[in-house]
Amino acid sequence: MLLSIDEACFPPEIAYDAMDLRHMMSRAGAETLVLEEDGRIVAFLLMEVDRNRKTATLVTLDVLKDHRRSGYASSLLARSEQMLAGLGVTSYKLQVDTQNEGAISFYRKNGFRDLAAEEWTADMALIREIETKQGLLPDARVFMRRSL
Repeated sequence: MLLSIDEACFPPEIAYDAMDLRHMMSRAGAETLVLEEDGRIVAFLLMEVDRNRKTATLVTLDVLKDHRRSGYASSLLARSEQMLAGLGVTSYKLQVDTQNEGAISFYRKNGFRDLAAEEWTADMALIREIETKQGLLPDARVFMRRSL
């Protein structure tokens, strides 16, 4: 079910395939929150928590098109932040495609800020390096962070 939601929310080159989504959900620290309407999952948030470093990464936040603008993304984000605060996490980061203007606006409204290159983590720099080698534009992705 979550795979079909992700596929419906993103173009094929961005959406996870079954193996990648299963891998992300089974990683140490992975947490998945779902939102149901009439017994059907209509939105989910996947995050990865590093309890030792007190950081978390928002991996994906997906809401089916017919259920957008209903507060579901805000609800899932708030639930994730409550959970992270309870774990003592102090930094929440994410990455978003620069063409996903709606998501960028949503995250900015919710306190995330764009990171300058000198603020990137080693993982962020590696992602940028790999994507550039694969022919993607160097500025195809925005890295963001929010303090909790």
